[in-house]
Amino acid sequence: MYGKRAECLLNRTGLDAVLITSPKNIYYYSGFTGVEAVLVLLRGGLYIFTDSRYHIQAKQQARDYTLRDIAEQRPADFLLQQPASTVGFENMYMTVEEYGKLSEKLSGAGFELVKISGEISRQRQLKEEKEIQAIQEAEALGDRAFSYILDKIKPGAVEREIALDLEFYMRRNGAECLAFETICASGARSAMPHGTASGKTIETGDFVTLDFGCVVNGYCGDMTRTVVVGKADERQKQIYRTVLRAQMEALKAIQAGKKAADI
Repeated sequence: MYGKRAECLLNRTGLDAVLITSPKNIYYYSGFTGVEAVLVLLRGGLYIFTDSRYHIQAKQQARDYTLRDIAEQRPADFLLQQPASTVGFENMYMTVEEYGKLSEKLSGAGFELVKISGEISRQRQLKEEKEIQAIQEAEALGDRAFSYILDKIKPGAVEREIALDLEFYMRRNGAECLAFETICASGARSAMPHGTASGKTIETGDFVTLDFGCVVNGYCGDMTRTVVVGKADERQKQIYRTVLRAQMEALKAIQAGKKAADI
């Protein structure tokens, strides 16, 4: 699977070689989950460069790749020995300093550096069945976590404690990590879409907004839910109905070929 993805990228771009440096795309093209690595995709072979801390892991996870010790040879030096003239790089991830070093070494030797972040994004937009399944599993776990946390949201509970309890539940039940920092915002703070959990105590009558997700097999779930502690008053009901109506209208408007901005 991973080797075919790498081959597809080379064919789509028409390049001789591609450097993959972002952890998320390293996982996508190789299956490697470590945080320190570089992939070099060549038409004659696939290579993973990492240090000795990750050699065993790389051999187990990146089976389509030949392992190279990055302490013995840097990817750019390796490319200088290859019959390649065009090299793709992740322009949306690589820092200016990293690009400068790469350009100094390769451009000076006659290589052309080509931006390919957009092409990677286009390839990744089309999800394979296993990717869809991973997203569904991550979202299903988030759904179970929401059902679990409802009984914990009561007067006297603290936002940070609710967020922590949610995170513990997801990790205990199969999540690899969090998709992002958990949001729990109550009362007036619930109006902040990205109001990170604070030391505020939840009170009767509060809106409580939760935004959370977890990672399963490398893919993220994401769920936002708002509840009322106790009974909703008329103003809260009006706000809720307005948002719900907007959501239903948007769902009806979603069709293939429409722009997200128009919806």
